[in-house]
Amino acid sequence: MHQSSISVPSSGRPYGGEPKEARVARRRQQFLQAGLEVFGTTGFRSATVRGLCKQAGLADRYFYESFDSLEDVLVGSYLQQTDRLKAAILGAITATPSPPLLSAVVRAALQALFQVIADPRVARLCWLEVLGVNPRIDALYARAREEFAMLLGSQARLYEPAWTLSPEEERALSEALVGSVNQSIQNWVMTGHRSPPERIIQASLIIFEGVVMRLNLPPP
Repeated sequence: MHQSSISVPSSGRPYGGEPKEARVARRRQQFLQAGLEVFGTTGFRSATVRGLCKQAGLADRYFYESFDSLEDVLVGSYLQQTDRLKAAILGAITATPSPPLLSAVVRAALQALFQVIADPRVARLCWLEVLGVNPRIDALYARAREEFAMLLGSQARLYEPAWTLSPEEERALSEALVGSVNQSIQNWVMTGHRSPPERIIQASLIIFEGVVMRLNLPPP
């Protein structure tokens, strides 16, 4: 029997016109979306691989082509949603009329954040389900908070002339400000989104504006 001299690697052989790499990426994304749904509604601790596969609409065997454990799905889903939050915040800052004040930038950023976490699954995943799982997830959560603090510091240097702090002072202050917002959102999620987002935004702005006022005072 005549055989073609052209070979197609099995790793890239199309199936239904879709290369294997694309199929794997698509299935991985289905699992991440299933993670958002399951972890963001019934919770991570009660989740099972089989339940996640059912939510994703995929056979169990596909789970392990991209993940070793449910914890890996939690990591992937969490990182995907924090990337969404950062992109939304940066987009809102960029769209703020120029020349912006720091308070206007902070308001725009907070409004963009709440637009994303209007999806209660995102809020629960990012502010509750990643808490206290294990040291790996704790480190991931701490790193995300640090990244948001660094983002705040970089924007403050751009828009607030009085933000003339040492790196250590900037880090401590930025982490404190992000921590106050973080705690407000955690309380908001735990109380069933009882407070209107605008109330939390306004309270956070008072804290930010108080810091800016203090920075603008002459040294004692």
